[in-house]
Amino acid sequence: MKRILSGRFRLIGHKDWLLVLAVYGPHITVERGNFLLQTQQLGNMHIEKLWVIAGDFNMKTSKEEKKGVLQQEKLDMERFRETQSALKMIDIPTINGKFSCNN
Repeated sequence: MKRILSGRFRLIGHKDWLLVLAVYGPHITVERGNFLLQTQQLGNMHIEKLWVIAGDFNMKTSKEEKKGVLQQEKLDMERFRETQSALKMIDIPTINGKFSCNN
């Protein structure tokens, strides 16, 4: 699947497998719905197993994260929140509360 790298690992001394998904969400708005659907399908296939999803979804969960939210962005936020809820995802906050890129 595009934008999703997945791997299965067995923890030493354990019989259970751990699924790890690394994601990088699309910047292009029209691609976001399909990306969230693929992510949700992968999660649903492994819902009974241990799994971790990490990366950058390139989406916001609230309008407070950005000034001047467009109508399409509101729809993306709602879809993203629905995906988070369906997969029981937990957003782990940053330590210093800042989001930044380092070029």
